[in-house]
Amino acid sequence: ATVDERADAGSKTYALAPRGADDPQFGFALSLLQNDVTRLCLAGGVAPDALWPAEALLLNLTTLRDALRTRAATALARCSEPGDGGRA
Repeated sequence: ATVDERADAGSKTYALAPRGADDPQFGFALSLLQNDVTRLCLAGGVAPDALWPAEALLLNLTTLRDALRTRAATALARCSEPGDGGRA
């Protein structure tokens, strides 16, 4: 990533822009990735209202991870209940 030249020179904050960000193919590929992450989260059991905007890839993946951890912990707790023979 490089410092985005469009950032305000007098500002104390800077924006990072990946190399090739102005390439239309990059934008198309990024859009596909955002859609894939959103679909993966929904298929993994994340409620639609728990998702961040599609641009927040890492936040959505973290939400998916947390949902799957919760589901795994629930399944493990059910498996370890006495009298169920170890079945989930």
